[in-house]
Amino acid sequence: MLQQVVGVDIYLGSRDDDEDDDDDEEENDGIQEFEKKRWNLNAPFRTDASTTRLRREQFDLINSRFLAEGINTNRWRPYIRELKELLKPGGWLQMVELELVFQSDNGRLAPSPSEPLFVWSEWYRHTMQQCDKNPRIGRLLGQHLQSEGFDSVSVGPRRLEIGRWNSGPGLLDTDIRATMSKTIETLLLWPCAGALAGQRPPMSPDQYRAMVQGAQTQLQDDSLRLYCQVYVAPFDAAVLPLTMQQVYCIRTQAAGGTSSTMIEL
Repeated sequence: MLQQVVGVDIYLGSRDDDEDDDDDEEENDGIQEFEKKRWNLNAPFRTDASTTRLRREQFDLINSRFLAEGINTNRWRPYIRELKELLKPGGWLQMVELELVFQSDNGRLAPSPSEPLFVWSEWYRHTMQQCDKNPRIGRLLGQHLQSEGFDSVSVGPRRLEIGRWNSGPGLLDTDIRATMSKTIETLLLWPCAGALAGQRPPMSPDQYRAMVQGAQTQLQDDSLRLYCQVYVAPFDAAVLPLTMQQVYCIRTQAAGGTSSTMIEL
């Protein structure tokens, strides 16, 4: 007997999402029940006193993705511990974190101050650490999951290839390049070129624009064979590289039979 799987998708959403609520309700996308909730992920879930608060053993599946810029360094282990408490017995937790360090498959992107993408990555690492965030949290997911008592932990890096240098059917290629270009332009705007009243920003607007434009130009160069690492748990080494059609099928045991759900990355 097929049972319903109850899941929660946790990610760094934006307030702009609310503007699309009415349009989403008019579209028939096959999702019968969907509830949007905002929560400060650096605060324990138990401090939520609302009627829609998350409860122990509530979910078969939790998908946590792309939170490196939001969760404080020392919050990760308690956060994972609380996710475990939210899972039903036998439930699954999937985690995905991107490491924004640009690398070259052929070694043509050198770790040098003369390389704009390297300079951007170093500023990203520096500003993340200043904000008490871990820019390389993906590497620690397996350790944290094991420490908090998860079974069958498997975490591994996957290449997120940027551009058309190794394209095949369904690869992210240029879609990812466009997204990365926007990310490079906006993610460090405030940390690098902005400042509180009375403080001096680390870069002038012209310096920031020059760094961004140089990095964006390198993104367009397929001869560099650029990629970033994405850390995924659970990890399936048979699916490389990431494709638009990549799908996880998560199976959980529910009363009366087996339940399944699918998550597209």
